[in-house]
Amino acid sequence: MSDIFVSYSSKDRRWVERLVATLEKHQPGWSIWWDREIGPGRRIDAEIRRELGTARCVVVVWSRAALESDWVLSEAEQGRMRSVLIPVKIDAVDPPMPFERIKSASLVNWSGELSHPGFQELLESIAVRLEQPPPEPVVERGWWARFRRLRLATRYAIAAVLGLVLVAGGISAYRILHDAAPTGMVLIPGGKFTMGSTAEEVRDAYASALKAHPTLSPTWMEPMRPDHEVALDAFYIDRHEVTEADFHRFAKAATPGTPQSAPAKNPDYPVIGVTWQEADAYCRHHGKVLPSEAQWEMAARGGGKRRYPWGDDPPGGTRANFCDQNCAKEWRDKSQDDRHSERAPVGAYAAGRSAHGVYDLAGNVAEWVRDWYDRDFYTRPAGANPFNGSAAGSPAMRAVRGGDWSSDASELRAAYRYAATPETRRDTIGFRCAKEIRD
Repeated sequence: MSDIFVSYSSKDRRWVERLVATLEKHQPGWSIWWDREIGPGRRIDAEIRRELGTARCVVVVWSRAALESDWVLSEAEQGRMRSVLIPVKIDAVDPPMPFERIKSASLVNWSGELSHPGFQELLESIAVRLEQPPPEPVVERGWWARFRRLRLATRYAIAAVLGLVLVAGGISAYRILHDAAPTGMVLIPGGKFTMGSTAEEVRDAYASALKAHPTLSPTWMEPMRPDHEVALDAFYIDRHEVTEADFHRFAKAATPGTPQSAPAKNPDYPVIGVTWQEADAYCRHHGKVLPSEAQWEMAARGGGKRRYPWGDDPPGGTRANFCDQNCAKEWRDKSQDDRHSERAPVGAYAAGRSAHGVYDLAGNVAEWVRDWYDRDFYTRPAGANPFNGSAAGSPAMRAVRGGDWSSDASELRAAYRYAATPETRRDTIGFRCAKEIRD
């Protein structure tokens, strides 16, 4: 277990090298972990996951590059969930939600001076997290500051050489792979999260659903429980639902002459009316798979225990496309306006994206996942990477996750699940793909 875990974008490596070197010299008793500590032959994602889960504080380096890094955002979220996050700004940027309320130490234009106010503030914050007395303030004289700058230039040269060695050894290349996910996908770091719902949450969901569906059976929400801890390896997932244009290109090449190969009428809208088999074939054609139920829910919860992808606040017209005042269903919520009576273009609700930046995991269209459906699957012991690959019942059903444009608010919860036969075609079901990270 290290004292300090440093989270940063690979584009800020030189700056982080300076920070780590300064901390190690000024506070030699503090143990600092960053990805340079990983030796050849070790599993990068496993090492990062272990250190991130045990470090006494997580220092996240906010920069323009970091805001674009799904890996940094995920590490910062883990630090925030554990209440050990210490943010540092090196560019004049605003941290993303939900980090904007956590004060950041400002090290904009910092060049390694120990006496810099922002660096002193960082030292004090770390000392508090480590339950240690604050370090004595440092006053540097002019000649010493000039000497430090001279040494910094030397360090830059050494860092450049070491950087080339690391790239040749594959470590930097591996980190860059995480920062640059496959086109259109985002990284979901591995780890543990709570899947499903407590009995109290199920009662709340049922009470909410009952207002829209007075004849709803009390057992309708039961498949969401019990809540249980699940461990997953890191994986990628599509940022957006597969669109009509995406599926048209696939169907035109794979199965010409079918209705699905006709030109897309709404190219930017999520594809609908596809069977589970067609969704599975599309993902495999692109070297991907449908996400498992556990992967889908981890992406929706942001690795934590959020009720909805955006947090615990109730759904609204700016966060999701569900049955609002524009919807023709009798259970529509007349107090909300999501601007669409049925589907909306993918990515239209930025305020509703998950902590990892995944869109439309609540509403718009529900999504096929890889598992066979078992309403009692959560009651059985779950190993790592749980997946139900066994069909049961007659007829055998596949699991579907997420609410859709015709759903009431209770069906937008991250834990909501139901089933449909694999041959089902509905105007409320689409899909997205996932990609597992292999050794």
